[in-house]
Amino acid sequence: MFSGQTLLVIGGLVLLTFAMLTFYTSEGNTTTMTIFNEALITATGIGQTVIEEMAQKAFDENTIDQVVDSPDSLTLPADLGPDSAPVNEITIDLYDDLDDYNGYTRTDSLSRLGNFHVKVSVSYVKYEQPDSIVYTRTFYKQAEVTVTNEFMVDTLTLNYTASY
Repeated sequence: MFSGQTLLVIGGLVLLTFAMLTFYTSEGNTTTMTIFNEALITATGIGQTVIEEMAQKAFDENTIDQVVDSPDSLTLPADLGPDSAPVNEITIDLYDDLDDYNGYTRTDSLSRLGNFHVKVSVSYVKYEQPDSIVYTRTFYKQAEVTVTNEFMVDTLTLNYTASY
């Protein structure tokens, strides 16, 4: 009888151990998913903030003070990025048009989730294919904003397409 009770106690301890491992594994996965979701929501907010900043700017350097009738009057694709003349746009405060953000990077540091790294690339696209980059001037530009964080599995990519 003594050995039968010992086997029941050992079996009970094995079941209790299995139940505890399952609970703590599940709790760990829930915490990981919660932090991931929080990081994803925060990254989306940061990326959307950059897009809202860009949306307030002129379409092109040449459209700030005048109307442009032909895409040939717009900035060359190779020259997309901050301008050096007439004003040297060395800080984001001096950006006055959408393509100034081409190559823009920044890091937002948050005490809870660490650093969020933001990178922007701006290119011309066709009206018919807004996801396809073209290397000619058009009246359509697309900004791709990518945000990364150590708690996110993958890079978050947000696209903003502007037309003139």
